[in-house]
Amino acid sequence: IERVENPVLRFTAPLWGGHHGTVWIWGKHGRPVAVLEMFRQPDGLFWNQAFHATTDTPIKLTATTAQSWTPQSSSLKFQPLPGAPPPADTPAGRVRQMKALAQKFSAHEFWVTLPNNPRYELRLLTAPVHRYEDRERQLIDGALFIIAQENNPEVTLFLEAVQPANEAKPIWQYGLGRTGLAEIVVLYDDKEVFRAPPLRTEVFPNTNPYWRMKSVFKDKGGGP
Repeated sequence: IERVENPVLRFTAPLWGGHHGTVWIWGKHGRPVAVLEMFRQPDGLFWNQAFHATTDTPIKLTATTAQSWTPQSSSLKFQPLPGAPPPADTPAGRVRQMKALAQKFSAHEFWVTLPNNPRYELRLLTAPVHRYEDRERQLIDGALFIIAQENNPEVTLFLEAVQPANEAKPIWQYGLGRTGLAEIVVLYDDKEVFRAPPLRTEVFPNTNPYWRMKSVFKDKGGGP
């Protein structure tokens, strides 16, 4: 499975010390199978890397450190988008619809590991960071959006126009995944549609659909 050559997003996170990071995806055809958020604290010695699987097909990712990640499924659960209009006939029309539908999502998070359990409002980055399709699997059009704390990714939002076998016409569906450790709540039209519990550790089984690792920062211009 090929990694898309360039990061789909570059970001900074002033709230968390001003670290700089990037988001990467694997899978050049169809829906990506995995997403990576990678960042380094300004005074840190390590790259922090958070992965989440976006496919229920088992995959294996092997790092140069010899660590491997072998998720057996994804935590994303795709479901129809309530009240959405039929997908438009053209890619330009569909992306306009996607942007409008994405605006109906709102989110916040709670950092239970910090004093007083502070709540942070999240915001949608209005432009999709990646577009894809897979006509063989009845996936007409898809886009990956990022929901962020300032610019720091916390949630991935997948919007897809699909043709289910039991539907006469294409419909819109969505899936939501986490990239951070906080408790995350996502709403659609002010109704809760997703809640991810807080994660109190950075060490997870390598079969987990959400996984983190660290690698040594080699030099000022390098990476892991």
